[in-house]
Amino acid sequence: MSELCTDDGKAMAEWYENRYDCPECNTEWIDEWSCMCNDRCPECHCETQPSSSIDLSHPLSEDDYQGATRLISHALGGTLVEASQKDAKAYAEAMMEGGENRFFPRSFGTIGR
Repeated sequence: MSELCTDDGKAMAEWYENRYDCPECNTEWIDEWSCMCNDRCPECHCETQPSSSIDLSHPLSEDDYQGATRLISHALGGTLVEASQKDAKAYAEAMMEGGENRFFPRSFGTIGR
């Protein structure tokens, strides 16, 4: 994951809406992801590059930091731990991907050590 930032240095949650047109079977589909990456055709499984992408990225908000802090603290049995910028970014991208159940903080393995 790259460290995408605004002009004023504020960290960004990266998210893209990618449009695909399969060169093998002409199937068209749209998928969202944290990068402009190849995808497999849902019909013939041919690896396909995006034909276009819309950048849906946005600056991290206070809600992203608070959400990450809440989930990390809950996972640690209520011990209050402040979320890092990477945790807030992971939280924001998890929310765009489908919700809090997809959040896994990068620092989780090192918290409390």
